[in-house]
Amino acid sequence: MTVEEFTHQGVSPGYEGLMPAEDCAAGFAYIIVNAKEYHGQIADPFAPLMKFGLLPIIPHVAPETHGEPAFDRPTTAGLPLEKSTACSQATEYATELKEILQTVNEEFNEMGSFAKRWGLRDFQKKTGLSVKDWLQTETDIIAKLQGLFRTRDSGDVRAADTLQAQLLSLKPILERLADYFQSTQKDAKGFIKDPTALSAALEALAYRERVARSLIAALEKINE
Repeated sequence: MTVEEFTHQGVSPGYEGLMPAEDCAAGFAYIIVNAKEYHGQIADPFAPLMKFGLLPIIPHVAPETHGEPAFDRPTTAGLPLEKSTACSQATEYATELKEILQTVNEEFNEMGSFAKRWGLRDFQKKTGLSVKDWLQTETDIIAKLQGLFRTRDSGDVRAADTLQAQLLSLKPILERLADYFQSTQKDAKGFIKDPTALSAALEALAYRERVARSLIAALEKINE
């Protein structure tokens, strides 16, 4: 592959481009100090940074108004009806996606030793996180969405804006997860020969992809 293809194949969410060397070193330092926690697993610097909330926040740029009259937009802390609805939908999708990932984890555990290792490695390579870290990420997303509801009562605009930016910064990695579910549909066509079994597998995999993309759409709606 070209240099450009190589440097853009694994861009971490939270960064516009490659992870800076200092951040990468900080993540690996944690992994070295806590080596037992990562025994038998693929280790990367992104996971500990996400675990402790140390990822930078990519600011969300509002679209240009193109001459529309100026007015005060409703505060995010107030959560207008459309945002409240999107927040509720996002919470439902995040909860459903967590259940899907628990099922994925169970499916990997039912595989033979070699197939399991290969499958887990392929999953992390394509999605950017291990199944374990994805489950924690979904838990964090749900907690942040619930935090948005709480800001409606407290009126803490800054906290609400921070939560929204953090949620939107996860969009790139959620897209990688959705793309993974899409690619597994293509893989299934090559591995499963029984038409009935293939149809059931494709339906289940397509549902997983829809849930992931629906969560992305709901998060975007919150940030409009």
